[in-house]
Order: sequence, then structure tokens, then C-alpha cells
Amino acid sequence: GGPPIPALSTELPSKLDGHAQLLTAEAREFHYPKIGKREIVGFGMNGRPMYFDRTDVPYPSMRWEEPSAKVEALQKKEKGDWKNMSVEEKKRLYRYSYRQTFAEILAPTTNWYFRFTWVFGIIGTALFINCFIRTCIMPKDIPQSLLPENRQLTIKTMIDQHFNPITGLASRWDYETMDWKKGKEP
Repeated sequence: GGPPIPALSTELPSKLDGHAQLLTAEAREFHYPKIGKREIVGFGMNGRPMYFDRTDVPYPSMRWEEPSAKVEALQKKEKGDWKNMSVEEKKRLYRYSYRQTFAEILAPTTNWYFRFTWVFGIIGTALFINCFIRTCIMPKDIPQSLLPENRQLTIKTMIDQHFNPITGLASRWDYETMDWKKGKEP
């Protein structure tokens, strides 16, 4: 019996008809000053009356806009045949309940500019600190032991002290002939 129910109906299901079944009197007194006259239409994400646009929880617990005479007239018209409604009227009913469509929610945003700026700001700061340390804090000349003329002296000292005799430089030195082992020169 009766006309088929449109798939995009903004009408409350009979189970949830009215706010009394959704909220206790205390909860209504607590929430309604904050949400104005907006209609609570379901459980939402966590049972609290709040609006959000999310794709993982597509039905918020309350409508986006407060009711107006224009919307109430459209809701009465919606109960009849939807073929009598214009596309603009259907869109207006949708916007009464939802702020954004799925396409608008999933559309690319300019948030990447903000992230891009932060990443390159951090990299730039790190490079600046590195340059500052290299020019102002670290000594300008390299250690004496790394100079080419002192490198041979450093190697001789390491051999004389038998520094790392198993796998290191001293393991390549033949202490009997006082020369490098064949094929093991540094």
C-alpha cells in the first residue's frame, strides 16, 4: 500500500520520529542551547548531537541547517511524488541536511601547501644550523693527524703500538721484515 518511499528522503524514520525518543529531557536541555533549532535525526558517530562531514560515517546525528519556512514547505512537497519537484528543490533539501556532497568532501584541498611549507621550512632550518656550526663553531683547519704529511707518521705509530692486530692495520704489517705483507699495503 501507498507510494514507494524515495531513496533520498529527508524524513525521519517512524522509529525515530521526534526528538523525545532520541534524547532525554536532561540531554535536550543540555544540547539544544548549543545546536539551536537544528533537528536531531539519528545516532551519528558516537550518539552525541554534532554535525560533521565524513566519508566513513556518512550520516551525522543532526541536520546541517536550522529549519525554515521554505524548507518545511519543501519537506511537505517531498512527501508526495518526487517527479513534481525540481532538481533545485531536491538539492535544497539535500543541503538542509548535509553541508557537503561526497564529491566535495573527497575533492583535493590546498592543505598540501601547508605541509610542503613545514617540511621545507624544517629542512631549511636544519641546513642553516649545519652551516652555522661549520662556519662559526667548528675549527676551520683539519686535525694535524689527517694532514697528508702526518698520515704516514700516524700509520707508523699505529703499527708500533700493535693497534688492532687481528683485522686492522697491524695485521697487514710483517714485524719480522718490518714491511707490508705481500698484497696488503694500505
